[in-house]
Amino acid sequence: MTRAGRRLGGAVLLVGLLWFLGGWAGLVVGVAVAVWDRVRRPPARQLLQASLVLLALVPLAVLARGLPTSATVSPAFASGNLVAHDLAGAGVALLVLGILRDAGPAGRGTDRVGQDGATDREPAG
Repeated sequence: MTRAGRRLGGAVLLVGLLWFLGGWAGLVVGVAVAVWDRVRRPPARQLLQASLVLLALVPLAVLARGLPTSATVSPAFASGNLVAHDLAGAGVALLVLGILRDAGPAGRGTDRVGQDGATDREPAG
């Protein structure tokens, strides 16, 4: 399989998974991330930074809606705040994608080729 085919397959898998897990909001996030990845090919660091921003916005979204009193805390409070839920989902999706991009394929970047052409394994850790 070619590199372009693997990238397209990965994008389709990402969009499908986010759609399955996040509904329509997951579909929108998945398409947005796939388009961003296709147009800019962001490095892992940029994906992780975007993830950090989205996850940092979650408490602000909760506070903007207003905290309930201790007598009215219920699962309805959490399920009723879809903005915070969607921000967290998008942040986690970018976090996972950034980690996977940083790790790369198994074994990539762990071999060092010496001047004589021999490879030495770097110690793990």
